[in-house]
Amino acid sequence: MSILSEFRFTKPDGFTFGEMINARGQKIRTGKIDAPNAKGTVLLLTGLSEFTEKYYETIRDLLVREFSVRIFDWISQGGSERALPDQPYKIHVADFVHYLDDLKQYIAEHLSHEKFYIMGHSMGGHLTLRHLTENSDNSNILGAILSAPMLSIKILPKMVRNTIKWDFIRSRFERNATSYTIGTVDWAPDTYRAIEAGQSEFSSDPVRDQLQREFLLANANLRTGGQTNGWLLAAINSIDILEGNLTSNTLHIPTVVCLPTDDRIVSTEESKEVLSHARADDLHIVEFKGARHEILVECDKYRGAFLQNFDQFLAKRPQFSL
Repeated sequence: MSILSEFRFTKPDGFTFGEMINARGQKIRTGKIDAPNAKGTVLLLTGLSEFTEKYYETIRDLLVREFSVRIFDWISQGGSERALPDQPYKIHVADFVHYLDDLKQYIAEHLSHEKFYIMGHSMGGHLTLRHLTENSDNSNILGAILSAPMLSIKILPKMVRNTIKWDFIRSRFERNATSYTIGTVDWAPDTYRAIEAGQSEFSSDPVRDQLQREFLLANANLRTGGQTNGWLLAAINSIDILEGNLTSNTLHIPTVVCLPTDDRIVSTEESKEVLSHARADDLHIVEFKGARHEILVECDKYRGAFLQNFDQFLAKRPQFSL
């Protein structure tokens, strides 16, 4: 029996999907659920290659805390339109500004009349920080709690990223912008079969570590392979922009950054270095000893610690209660 039949991984009653057409004419899949007697709203922002369904368990956790939830799939992921329609498995973006434009539009169309918190993972955490440091009016955002935000790419330390920016190397990447980056391929049913459950770079939990694979096996429309050269160049550029933002623009929104120490995707040490130079009114960094990259699909002790941090984040700021 598939783990998808477990109650915690099923779609919560009352959760509905919708869509938004972005400024480039592409369909973005949205999702929402309202908690009875909600005391607030959380906007969930997912990571690279992820999709709404993977967060059903987290959505349930937020509902128990009496929070309504809003979520959407990034372009080229989940139920959203693919940037390369004729090559649907490729995750592609020409510039992270496209992601940021979609985020800003979503907030304007779906959250402009209420105050809310952001919970963002990896690429979603990165985009949260860019949004917060690039928009002068974030008065409706009460706070952000981030899981392993993409402040670096572990296999591409800063020295390597700088090398890729050399003109002759960058031009080669640009000429092949829609090709897969080295080591990434189309989705295939056996993509994850060689890795024992709980042994991947994403999660040590033997059940949750299978979630992405099981959802992709069951839902063809969610399937993606890897990212393109264009995405990689855009990510490198965006990491540099964010680092500059954090040192030149003040982060006014209360923010908690949760960093797993066994992160094999994002460099925890480089992330701490970047954050140590950030100009921020209220920034807290919490390390999760032994956790891997995807804290929200990690084992109970790490997920529990993350959610406890969220609870404490709220409790320490009663003036932000809704």
